[in-house]
Amino acid sequence: MTKFHIHWEKVREEQTFPALRGETVQGYYIDRILKENLDHLIKSVKNRWDGTFAVTGLEGGGKSTLAQMIANYCDPSFIGEEALRRTIFTSEQFYDILETAKPGQAIVWDEMVLAGDSSDGTTSLQKALKKTFTLIRKKQLYIILVIPSIFMLQTYFALFRTKFLIHVYTPDGLERGFFKFYSYDNKRELYFKGKKNNWNMGVVKPDFVGQFRNYTGYFIDDEKYQAKKDEVTEKLNSDDGQSKESATRRKIRVQRDLLIWGEYQRWASNQPPKEATQSHFVDHLRDRYGEIFVMDTKNIRDIFRVAKGEIESRSGN
Repeated sequence: MTKFHIHWEKVREEQTFPALRGETVQGYYIDRILKENLDHLIKSVKNRWDGTFAVTGLEGGGKSTLAQMIANYCDPSFIGEEALRRTIFTSEQFYDILETAKPGQAIVWDEMVLAGDSSDGTTSLQKALKKTFTLIRKKQLYIILVIPSIFMLQTYFALFRTKFLIHVYTPDGLERGFFKFYSYDNKRELYFKGKKNNWNMGVVKPDFVGQFRNYTGYFIDDEKYQAKKDEVTEKLNSDDGQSKESATRRKIRVQRDLLIWGEYQRWASNQPPKEATQSHFVDHLRDRYGEIFVMDTKNIRDIFRVAKGEIESRSGN
């Protein structure tokens, strides 16, 4: 097994964590070279550069643990219930989080739990990111993408929209806690060479290799994390038949959303700006259609999102 000469650097004093081999140690430690790169990322995000990067590796290898650790280092408010809230699994959750995200906050998009064809989940991830990158940069957010492989991303995201890549691996098939770091340029070379060579991660040497300690459950309660993950997985599995709806039913649903969006545009044009809110629009529709109208503000927000996306796609934006 490869041996590493690791220089740990203490970055927090207030908590006690398990060390790499099981003994207890006071404080929160990060590999020194990884910390230097994260410090550079923090400075760049404050200067309104993209703060998105990917953490990849086999399921169960520690991707989520490492992502949570990094999120907390970049954004100390990423801990406990707040960290759980900002650990998301679907594009819908991502949009909701962005609406309330504050400057400098971290969001972990943990895509690995998506049921069925993982490419479906990655596609929705990339569509959501493409629509919101301007907002992400404006709010100075850290977006950590936890996915099985960098090769699952489209070229635009793999090359231009992720600052770097951290690949979690095991040197012997038993021990966890190892990673390889690929800088922006090395990530680019890896993406092209590795994708052509059967998704081979070994065709390009990383900038450096390192280790991370087992902080599972220290930033997010592990039982609550698992419950949230299981809930999303169960919903995705139960909705699998709905996701395969016929083209006709999908067209009808989109047409409904476009009609409601058009109704909102006409109604809002006759309202004072402060009154043209989604909640007031819901009240307007209930007054007009009575008890048969059962949607609430969240339903309307989702409908508007679909309608705007459809209009953008038709206009080629």
